[in-house]
Amino acid sequence: MPNKKTSETDGMRRRAARMTASLEPQDHAVLALRFGENLSVGETAAVLRMNPDEVRSTVNRVVGMLHRRVDP
Repeated sequence: MPNKKTSETDGMRRRAARMTASLEPQDHAVLALRFGENLSVGETAAVLRMNPDEVRSTVNRVVGMLHRRVDP
């Protein structure tokens, strides 16, 4: 039987997956590499052939948008 903390974590992961599934592919890729794969801004930029400033801007914009969805 799963404990309460595991159930809450699983619920948060499912919710995060639903929220990120609605993102544009480029935005999703940036977040997946930065936070899922734990790449640096520079590494993420190199993989996606973006400018590091574009990666930073995308992260800030998308994370802000996701926060607004959670806390309207």
